[in-house]
Amino acid sequence: MTHFSESFDTELDTRKIFVTIKTKFILRDYVNQCGKSPLYMFISSPGDRKRPKTELEFYPKDWDPKTERVKSTAHNAETYNLILENLEAKVSKIKTVYLLNDKPLTATKLAEELKETTERVDFKIFFKKQLDKETKLYSKGYLKRMKTVLKKLQDYPNDIMFSDITPEFENKYRIYLASKGNIATTINSNLATIKKFLIKAQKAGIKFPLDAEDVKVGRTHGNRVDLKPHELERFYKYYFSEFITTEWKLVLGYFLFSCFTSIRWGSIMDLKREDIIQHRFVRFHDNKTNKLQTIIINDKAHEVVKHLPELFIEKVTDVHVNRQIKKIASHLGYTQRLSFHVARHTFATNFIRMKGTIMKLKEIMGHSDIKTTMIYVHIVEQEANEDMALMDNLF
Repeated sequence: MTHFSESFDTELDTRKIFVTIKTKFILRDYVNQCGKSPLYMFISSPGDRKRPKTELEFYPKDWDPKTERVKSTAHNAETYNLILENLEAKVSKIKTVYLLNDKPLTATKLAEELKETTERVDFKIFFKKQLDKETKLYSKGYLKRMKTVLKKLQDYPNDIMFSDITPEFENKYRIYLASKGNIATTINSNLATIKKFLIKAQKAGIKFPLDAEDVKVGRTHGNRVDLKPHELERFYKYYFSEFITTEWKLVLGYFLFSCFTSIRWGSIMDLKREDIIQHRFVRFHDNKTNKLQTIIINDKAHEVVKHLPELFIEKVTDVHVNRQIKKIASHLGYTQRLSFHVARHTFATNFIRMKGTIMKLKEIMGHSDIKTTMIYVHIVEQEANEDMALMDNLF
């Protein structure tokens, strides 16, 4: 017999007519790329039906339509069935609240009241919902990277219940990403993002076997590329030369502005030309951290903006800028792989080379952790150690 949850506990009006509310879990026939089918909750009342989609998906072979439960032989069956029981319990609670308040309950109202609670059990669902909530806080580029991490999580063939996040999970997931062709720094970057969301989960009171702070991220960047002073000078002189094309001048202007201010691409596109030219300072929310920052415009950055009236008036995409920056670098004989983000590294390393302090650099860059800022100190120190080889040429 098909399992139904029925209730005759809601008054329709003062005539004490009770409404029958029925709920039923149904696994759809549709099978996605992972071989799973989505689970729906069918809700019906006289003259009204709704079928809200749960965020649960199961292999058809693991679902028992008679009991409306996951078969005991399926992976994580006990956890999933507990989720289903909790959903039914929530339905009962909603019905009770409506009854006690003499309010009529229909399928539509129940569907509106019913919100999934599986995000506190399933990490994949938690990640997606948390990302949806925070979408407006991120720049387009950063959001795109977050969605890439989420896509890899969703493609992971195994469930990731919070109860599955043990010290062994990190190693298993690393092996999985490596099997898909991800290089070490990409894997570390994915783990760094996962760690952030696990920390969010712990702060939300969700418990799991692994302490999120114990997740070992490792190096998330390859060798940081930056322009040394003489290299930056070459780009700077080309910008002010008569040989540069109009298209390249706009792109290079934005790039040089970041080299002298450290401001990220996403934030640069939000700045106003009059603030730079007239007030000589800008205040903005960093598109990555959402941290409010104030940057004083130095003379070099100011001259770059003054030189081209279209700068901060005519906007371009980050994809276009990165493509053109590579062409400009090649034209100038620069052999390193260049992107717009190199400008930020260029500012940081040159700030340290010019004897700027680490704490001031941390504030300018908007870093939340001094360890991130210290990377640039280590880069400059390494350069000094490499110069020790000059002594070999004494005689």
